[in-house]
Amino acid sequence: MAKGHKDKVAVITGAAGGIGQAFAKRLAEDGVHIATADLGDSSATVKMVEAAGRQAIAVKCDVASEGSVAGLAKGVRNKFRC
Repeated sequence: MAKGHKDKVAVITGAAGGIGQAFAKRLAEDGVHIATADLGDSSATVKMVEAAGRQAIAVKCDVASEGSVAGLAKGVRNKFRC
C-alpha cells in the first residue's frame, strides 16, 4: 500500500469474514482506518483492526437499501469526522 493511504478511511462491505475481513486486516496493517459494512457481526474484524493500531467501526448495512447505506455514511462521518 502506498504511503499516501495512511490515516485514510476505507469502507469495506462484507467485512465480517472471508475476503472482506482479510482486506480490512491488511489495510489496517498499512495504516488505514476501517469502516465495516455487513449484515453479519463484524466485531472480530473491528478487534483485528484495533489490534493493528487503527480505528474501526462496525455498521450493520444492507447495501441494497438506500436508507441503510445513508446510515452507514452517517456513522462513518460521525466516527471519523469526515
